[in-house]
Amino acid sequence: MKLTKTLTAVIAGAAATIALPAFAQDVDGDANSPLVQWSRMNAPAGTFWLDSNDDTELIRYTSPRDVELCLPEPGGVGAADEGYPLRISWDGQYSAVLRPGNCFYFDASRVQVKPAEPLPQGVTLTGRVRTESALRD
Repeated sequence: MKLTKTLTAVIAGAAATIALPAFAQDVDGDANSPLVQWSRMNAPAGTFWLDSNDDTELIRYTSPRDVELCLPEPGGVGAADEGYPLRISWDGQYSAVLRPGNCFYFDASRVQVKPAEPLPQGVTLTGRVRTESALRD
């Protein structure tokens, strides 16, 4: 009985030691941490994240579709008074800037996005994109 209690305490202590770094990685804003990856896998359909200032292609179709692109209001720990805007480019000829808390509706076959201003290190821009079939639901 005493051996079982001691063994249980050792295993619990080891599990706590191993689990803590995963939470620390999330707090540090590491997009590759297991906790962040798990939360992204369980995010609503159409959610996207920008971890860099590079162009990211969100949509590529052979013909134009109705598109809705939204940025949430800034919130949470350490949120700025105003969030970070998003530059949207579509079909190789149009562009617009989307501000947090707003949505933009347009027709496009190819959509690329990037932050409209440089993101500080460790900041991730999150948004949602839906296309024609999702907009009918």
